[in-house]
Amino acid sequence: MSSPSHNGPVGTGGNVFIASDYRYGDINVAFVTHHGVDFGNPDGTPLVAVAPGTIYYAGDDLSRQFGSHLNFYGNLVVKRVEGDVQIAAGDIAFATLVGHRTP
Repeated sequence: MSSPSHNGPVGTGGNVFIASDYRYGDINVAFVTHHGVDFGNPDGTPLVAVAPGTIYYAGDDLSRQFGSHLNFYGNLVVKRVEGDVQIAAGDIAFATLVGHRTP
């Protein structure tokens, strides 16, 4: 991942428009609200970091679960963003997850 860009997580030359046709996720045949955003891009499109932070995990989710089940995201990168987000109950850590990546 490169340094932050005004295009969000998509690097130069990539599609920066959020896909509007994936508002719900199919989890075990039950449609649930999809809380992420998807950017349709071909293999090889560079990603950039959306904020400074530390890589928490990079690899597949075949043996470590990040979604509703194993192999939900395939290849993914989870990054802990610097600083905490303050909410009424206290501070929470914030992370970004980029899934469905080719190795």
